[in-house]
Amino acid sequence: MGENNLETALDEVWKEKTSKRLIPLRKPTLNNSWQGAATGETAYIDLFSKDIKISSSFINELKENGVNYRNSLDGIIEHEIGHYFVMPHSLTVELLEIAALKDMADPKNEGGIKKRDAIINYFNDIAVNLNIIMHGNDVSNNLGLVYKNMDDEGSKIGKLLRAYYHSFAKNIDFGADLKELDDSLKEKFIALGSLDFNPKDKAAIISNLSAFRRVIEDLVKGEHRACMFDRDRTSIDKASEEEKKKALRELADILDPEDYKYVYGILNDKKGDDYSHDKEYTDGKKADPAIIEYYRSKALQYPIQVLEVPLTNEETQKVSLSEWNPSDGARNMNPLRSGGRIIPGVTKKWINDKYYTYGQKMKIPDCIIVIDSSGSMDRISSGNSYAAIAAVSAAIQYMNNGSKVDVVNFSTITKATKYETQDGVLEAILEDQQQSTNFPYREVQKLMYEGNKDLIVITDGLVDYNHLTNFLDMVDENGKNNRNSFIYIRKDDPSNYNYDNFRDRYKHIRFHIVKDERDIPNLVLGDTRYEFK
Repeated sequence: MGENNLETALDEVWKEKTSKRLIPLRKPTLNNSWQGAATGETAYIDLFSKDIKISSSFINELKENGVNYRNSLDGIIEHEIGHYFVMPHSLTVELLEIAALKDMADPKNEGGIKKRDAIINYFNDIAVNLNIIMHGNDVSNNLGLVYKNMDDEGSKIGKLLRAYYHSFAKNIDFGADLKELDDSLKEKFIALGSLDFNPKDKAAIISNLSAFRRVIEDLVKGEHRACMFDRDRTSIDKASEEEKKKALRELADILDPEDYKYVYGILNDKKGDDYSHDKEYTDGKKADPAIIEYYRSKALQYPIQVLEVPLTNEETQKVSLSEWNPSDGARNMNPLRSGGRIIPGVTKKWINDKYYTYGQKMKIPDCIIVIDSSGSMDRISSGNSYAAIAAVSAAIQYMNNGSKVDVVNFSTITKATKYETQDGVLEAILEDQQQSTNFPYREVQKLMYEGNKDLIVITDGLVDYNHLTNFLDMVDENGKNNRNSFIYIRKDDPSNYNYDNFRDRYKHIRFHIVKDERDIPNLVLGDTRYEFK
């Protein structure tokens, strides 16, 4: 019945597909304004609104070429569903693809964005179609009918891809065969065979998409004729805040800092490359919001364990008796031990004595994080500072446990800050001053006087030995009840001091000597048994 009525056929095909499996997508709708394959307006899925749109003109073109409504809709809808489940299937993958070809978005590259999107769309189409073909059912046959009868006006890339699909399903006619390709297309055909269009490792998407670009770029002029995934760049704006946060967390593990800043700019309506080179974020005046998010995400991969300490409670206990006087009041009077009489000089009273109890409750103290952002340290703003990752990781661990974090960021200028929010703490840690090294003696001393706080100092050394020892003397004296960690990045510079000698001198400071900043996140803060050798 649906063979001759498009709306009826759509209802029947969708009902059939949703009866076999759970599909969290809306029922497809027909778009009567799209022109069809000649303009690349075939079918489209919005991964975030979960809408599928199909061009009525495209379906009618296929019908004129002998494909009935049910068969064409079966192949097309299965293809669009595949984009949701197979490729690109997530915001993370969409942003990875954009990052892989970010140079094509250069304003100097006329038509570059349109060409980039075409390459991405073809890549995603191949991933989906190969997945359908491998299942080898009737849907594969209907997909073949769609491609064979698609009016792409002799597109070379269309011919190449049809032949490529046919090589995986010899019994299905996609409208082209390897034998029909000229020598140039045969070379490209062979090159396609070395690519993985749906790699399990997301990072491999970048290398495979880049290689795919080299194969087909000269064939693509921004056209989408043989394509059924026309990516709408504005659809990313429909992603939820949680989806964006998840994508940024995942991308921090895959992208280098510059590419990360690029996609961060896209998600936050910035200008991509222009955003990553904003002078405001490269002259040490403030931390780049993209870099803050990058370190926050990286810190999840390098969790620093912070051990708890037992809560100390001051209590009193009745320990002895003495004579009672009226001026003592009745609170500690003990007439039972006084013959029942309340007479000065006869009646006895309890004497209380203070003592400390250590109960079962544990807590993580507040913390002071002191980070060196001078020129000798790896640049925090580069995204490659493992010292910064350690500081951010520690700050997050403390704050997640309800502790407050003070930050002292020092170089030529010392910036001591007290923040209640995680964003404020991370911004203070990640300011990149890149000047000389002046140790923040007074600022740290003032914060230590406020109470028993853990202290974490991260630096690669100091020029003034006396200044250093004065600071350590102060910490050792004022931090007897604290957990003080001094993390020293040992480099090849022979002028750096031998911190091993300080271990015997300073009993209340734990020195962690590391040769590589990548070792820092392995620290267990508050563990008296552990240190780097």
